[in-house]
Amino acid sequence: MAQKIINRKIKIDKTILHNFFIESIDLNLPETQNYKCRITSDSSIKTKNNICIDRLIITDKYFGKLICDGSGDKAFTSLEMSVSETNNLYGLSVLNYKTRIKEVFDFIYRNYHVKIKYSTKKLRLSQIELNTTFKLKDSFNSYRPIWEIIICNLPKGKYTRIGNNQSNKVYEWNEITKQNNGITKKIETIGAKNSRTELIIYNKTKNLYDKGITNALENMVRVEYKFKAKDSITSFLGTSISKLTNEKTYKLFMSRCHKDICEPSEAFLETNTKEIERIIMSLNTNNTMSKNWLDQLIQNIEQELKNGTSTVILNDKDILEALKKMNKRNKGRTLSRIKSKLKNKSYYVNDLHNKINEIIKRIS
Repeated sequence: MAQKIINRKIKIDKTILHNFFIESIDLNLPETQNYKCRITSDSSIKTKNNICIDRLIITDKYFGKLICDGSGDKAFTSLEMSVSETNNLYGLSVLNYKTRIKEVFDFIYRNYHVKIKYSTKKLRLSQIELNTTFKLKDSFNSYRPIWEIIICNLPKGKYTRIGNNQSNKVYEWNEITKQNNGITKKIETIGAKNSRTELIIYNKTKNLYDKGITNALENMVRVEYKFKAKDSITSFLGTSISKLTNEKTYKLFMSRCHKDICEPSEAFLETNTKEIERIIMSLNTNNTMSKNWLDQLIQNIEQELKNGTSTVILNDKDILEALKKMNKRNKGRTLSRIKSKLKNKSYYVNDLHNKINEIIKRIS
């Protein structure tokens, strides 16, 4: 993969950093809603002039949250850092991320008089969000069946509680609007998670709009991984920020995407094609179709979906291929009849192959 593609595709969003030190604080700075500092006579956090910090918390929308806790035997320092105060449409490259760290520590010193000493050779990650953001041809909500296919076809037991190797823990957020003619529901986010990793797919345009950014590009989608296991982060990305590279973030993100999204989606399309052929061909007895074969097709599919014996999604491409194998005359007219019958069915997506292949192409 060319370097410019690696730089463009995978970006860093929110992270949690550790292993930095408080060099000095301003005892005259009054506490506020954003700044809380408690001094004690003895602490595992001591400044250069021996001020003992029991607990220090700074919360600011510019960067996130700084926590320092010296009440235990070992000093705990943590920086929950966002990449931008508002517009994080594309996230940061590794180089820009390292610059952002310096900017945040400088900001804390200028605004809260807390001087922080750190080295990229010692700074460590305990959590990192990696993502790719891309534009689709249509609205996020029009891909609802595709997002559900992706989540339903995740490797079994990948996102689950320990001990359950069959199911996955998934979630979905929708925007619900009540109108005179009923309720409309538009999907905004769909995801799956366990204690170590979280996969999130969401409407980035809507996300920015909710933050007050009304001029965001239309139909922008984000696929994001939140890595929360220190051992996994260290194994893939290195033991410190100094070892972090674009190549490493790209390799980690893409390896998960291919296993979770690309490969299962391609396998689903292959299986789905065979299922549609099986169901349609089962109605072709003695090379003859009954007059009500289309109603029978719908009835059979709905019964199989209800029983859980099939997860088929009807679509134009696979239906047409099945009709060809039946040597059905006037295939175009027959397909039009089928489409008119299926247009409001949840298990019909006319351009299923195009939509899934579009997403795979945008990701990979």
